[in-house]
Amino acid sequence: MLNKKLIYLSVFLVLALFLVSACNEAVGRKPSRYRQPDIRDQAPIYNQTNITKTTGSIYAFSNPSVANLYIDDLNLSRGLTPLRIDGLSVGSHMVYVTKNGYYTYQDVKSVYADKVTYVNVTLTQIVSNQTSNNQTNISNQTSNNQTNISKGSYGLEI
Repeated sequence: MLNKKLIYLSVFLVLALFLVSACNEAVGRKPSRYRQPDIRDQAPIYNQTNITKTTGSIYAFSNPSVANLYIDDLNLSRGLTPLRIDGLSVGSHMVYVTKNGYYTYQDVKSVYADKVTYVNVTLTQIVSNQTSNNQTNISNQTSNNQTNISKGSYGLEI
């Protein structure tokens, strides 16, 4: 009978300790055997030698200079050449250079980590070959009028 009472008492004590511990954790108190680790006990979060750069730069020049530079988006000008753009993600980027009176330059350029990619552009001027609708009347009457005609091909209607 004494053994049975000891077993019941032991089970009761174990359950009581378990319940007290569970109640302490439920209300946010932790038994003294738990402590916050000291920051000095923790390993460093990162090792600076293992950090890799993920950005690079493009340095654009143009002839003529003072042209608009766009990277990836023709709706967002980055500024006027010559111009260096830092903080570009590593990889391929579409580069546009525009200037009024010149054809738009566009090309894909690669950006490398912690490096500068140089872009040197010579823009081609747009040349207009518009003809005007000038008329010259020719008759059989003589006059002292003189008309200068520049070199080129002309049509003659009689």
